Amino acid sequence: EVIFLNGEINMAATNSFLSNWSAGGVCVGIEVDSGRLHEFAYDKDGRRYTHNPLTNVCFRDYQIPRWDEISAFAERTQKAFPYYKLLGPDIALTTSGPMLYEINPRPDIGASEQGGPLLKNRRVLSEFRKYDLLINDAQRRL
Repeated sequence: EVIFLNGEINMAATNSFLSNWSAGGVCVGIEVDSGRLHEFAYDKDGRRYTHNPLTNVCFRDYQIPRWDEISAFAERTQKAFPYYKLLGPDIALTTSGPMLYEINPRPDIGASEQGGPLLKNRRVLSEFRKYDLLINDAQRRL
């Protein structure tokens, strides 16, 4: 069974070609059940944004196009690698559908945590505990 921890979009905050959160971009969370964006995006320094810095599009409740296709594609991708406990697929939406351009076998979930604590979800916490993915003593005491 595949459990989506979160969804997120990284985007450039300047006229750079780099959209990585760690390279100066911003990251906004996606409600995985609906494909709607969270209200705020954050940069790596914790600055909060309500709108895309380049396009001025409001993040709150923005609907990701073809979200059902994207999430089904992400699920198939995870199932193709059953020996990995946690994957971070980077997926682009092209005119012909979702496309995988990178898989992170040890994804950095720092940007995800800015949108809310992942381990607050009891099911996620249970699975992290089951697969020994809790990385520090404070998490293990949850």
